[in-house]
Amino acid sequence: MIVDGARRLALTAAGASLADGPVRLRYRIAGFDSAEPRVMTLRRLLALKRLSRIPANLYPPVRRARRWADALRAHDGRRAGASQREIAIALFGRARVEREWYEGNNDLRKTVLRLLRTGERLVDGEWRGLLRG
Repeated sequence: MIVDGARRLALTAAGASLADGPVRLRYRIAGFDSAEPRVMTLRRLLALKRLSRIPANLYPPVRRARRWADALRAHDGRRAGASQREIAIALFGRARVEREWYEGNNDLRKTVLRLLRTGERLVDGEWRGLLRG
């Protein structure tokens, strides 16, 4: 595992032991389904060799990270005894909740319910899937 701040690059050696000295690097990409993340890993490794660091632009932000964080905050609020409305205020602000909470479409309430369900799934073990990308 190579660590550069918050960025990590994991390499797996097959066959020989790295403790025995220099090894020959072979990079396998089999099939199109797994090609893109593996090519990105190779780009990160090449950048590390060239720059002696892993550039941040090779680690784009995870699109759903904000939602996952909100889901965990909602879950924490529920565990602390907060009502759905109190959770909404913490996540979206009092002004928005006062404006939208009692609207006929209930969109904000539905959003809080979805976040609570997502938070429950994450806490129940779905977070492991996030580590695999």
